[in-house]
Amino acid sequence: MAKLAIISTIVRNDLQEPLRHFKQLEVYHFYQQASYNDMTHEQLRDPRLIHFATPVDLFVKLRRLKPDIIQGNEPYTFPWGFGNICTVYLYSLLTGTPYFFPMLENRPPEIKFGKFLSIIPKFILKTYARKARLIIPLNDGAVRNLKSIGVPESKIKRLMWGCWGVDTTQFKPKQHTPTKKILFVGTLDDRKGISYLLEAMEDVFARHPDATLDIIGDGPLKTDILNTMKKKKWETKVRVLGVMKHKDLPRHFQQATLTVTPSITTKRWAEQVGMVNLQSLSCGTPVISTTSGAIPEYCTKGSVLVREKSSSALAEAMNRLLTNKQLHHQLSAEGRSHATEMFDASRNIKICEQYVLKLLKR
Repeated sequence: MAKLAIISTIVRNDLQEPLRHFKQLEVYHFYQQASYNDMTHEQLRDPRLIHFATPVDLFVKLRRLKPDIIQGNEPYTFPWGFGNICTVYLYSLLTGTPYFFPMLENRPPEIKFGKFLSIIPKFILKTYARKARLIIPLNDGAVRNLKSIGVPESKIKRLMWGCWGVDTTQFKPKQHTPTKKILFVGTLDDRKGISYLLEAMEDVFARHPDATLDIIGDGPLKTDILNTMKKKKWETKVRVLGVMKHKDLPRHFQQATLTVTPSITTKRWAEQVGMVNLQSLSCGTPVISTTSGAIPEYCTKGSVLVREKSSSALAEAMNRLLTNKQLHHQLSAEGRSHATEMFDASRNIKICEQYVLKLLKR
């Protein structure tokens, strides 16, 4: 069986666990960090999950494994991913091992890095892409970034690679006592728009006194959130649950009435896929989100999208779905159907595996 080496800067459960669906390739996942803290000790001891400390360490461990094909790093993880990209490129040159890579970055490099500094990552991408067998963009912005440096369309293929999708047998609808529970899952920072959600909750709580908000995640805005809760006397209405293991997330989506992800486009970031949205849809829980980055590409059903940085638009959407049970039921059914059709991880990996096998035959 051919060996596939996947190179990642960070490993997390929803990206690692689906790898079990590969059946025709022996997959080894090389990673530098597990900073999401959602991996169990048993998972981290998996012999096919290989930690490396430096690019040199990565090179040594690749030489030891002798993979038949390599999935390299996302190219615009510049500057911290630069060493890993060079390692894959050099290893391929020395051994003849083919490689390909995914592309998630959807911000234009001139905006993300600045007009002059962007010359470096664009040169890296162009060099890296020239020798790659295949490039897999996960959103329209990534496609534009690839075409802007001259990558031919023949090398570009849209697949759910890396962000494989959702385990639809785990993230599934479940009957529960009707509530008005609103859920936020994500990093507690400005990019995720949590401050606009809290502003919107004032109106929601005024119109729906029985509504509650659960916040799952951690980040620099946690203290501000706790202070807001205390100031507004929301201790019985809002819960900050902290970081949660991936295996514990389905029940929170299943118990929620709505999931709200008010992401904001910044100079250096826009939502690239939005896995939380896909997990929620798979559980039949409608999503209220924004038009940041790739969200409109993925949330085409089961969702209500509003403009960014608008607490009033968020409140209006939440109030509407909390009141209109027929609309809520319709979006719930559409979201589940959309997730099982488009974002089932086992199905997507079967498709991806066939493309890698074709690359090995070239």
